[in-house]
Amino acid sequence: MTKEKLQEYKWLSKNILRLKETLYELNQQKDFLYKSPTISSEPRSSIVENDKFALILEKIEETKEEISKKINERCLLLIEIENTIECLDGKEQYLVRSRYTQIPTHSWEQIAVDMCYSIQHVWHMHGEILKKIRENESS
Repeated sequence: MTKEKLQEYKWLSKNILRLKETLYELNQQKDFLYKSPTISSEPRSSIVENDKFALILEKIEETKEEISKKINERCLLLIEIENTIECLDGKEQYLVRSRYTQIPTHSWEQIAVDMCYSIQHVWHMHGEILKKIRENESS
């Protein structure tokens, strides 16, 4: 388990949130078009509106599929992370989860406050944790 893998989990989580926001916006657009009087009252523009409606529905389905794919990917990565950090003590696990897997993730400053350590000590612990993980994986 590398730092890059841990960061990958964090970015997957952020991308899932962004996709959910996109899905919400698309649903808002769909609802607006569905309730729009032009769909039923104006024959010329209704074709255009129906095309827009169909495109939005297609984009909604694509976004749902992408969210599902990213969630599955994130779940697999979380299982890998949790299996990897089993070798760590409670404080070390807390630091890793707070920084990488908790949503929202915490800043170094917040982790230091939560753990009652200086930020420098938290950075040092983080480096030691990464070393410990590498050693456990190589043995």
